Amino acid sequence: MSFANAKIIGDAVQAARDRAGLAATNAYRKMGDTFHERLKDRRFTEKHAKEAGYLPRAGESFDRASKEFKQSYLGRKLKLKGHTRPLEFSGKTRQSTETHRVDAVSGILTDGDGGEVQVKYPQARGLNRKSKFTDINMRDEFLRTTKAERKTLADVFEKALQDELRKGN
Repeated sequence: MSFANAKIIGDAVQAARDRAGLAATNAYRKMGDTFHERLKDRRFTEKHAKEAGYLPRAGESFDRASKEFKQSYLGRKLKLKGHTRPLEFSGKTRQSTETHRVDAVSGILTDGDGGEVQVKYPQARGLNRKSKFTDINMRDEFLRTTKAERKTLADVFEKALQDELRKGN
């Protein structure tokens, strides 16, 4: 008894692969846009700093009425700028994150090794500053995501991918 073997090759397979790859790329792009629109500004809040595990700033452990606090970085920032938000002193860095670019690529279209999305903030050079007095890496802290944020982004990706694939039918 012999069985018929069907092997699908050629244009149909390539078209399906291209469609899936473009759908995934668009879903990654939507995920990057969501990060910029909904999650970026959270990075500059004290609540996110605690959730994401930012290193403590000089003066955080002091009583706000003490002389030590007033002489610390946080105390000077509170006196000069009226806030104690992380990753921000004058507000220039936060404002510079308004200009962004989303680069997305699907692994289906490249080497099949997954995909990636990069939200780039070319004017946010302030995040690259490094004090010689501390181990704080502002760029690293800005890039940290919490478990809830990762779930939100995964949900956005999944919904966008389903919408893109449905749209192609």
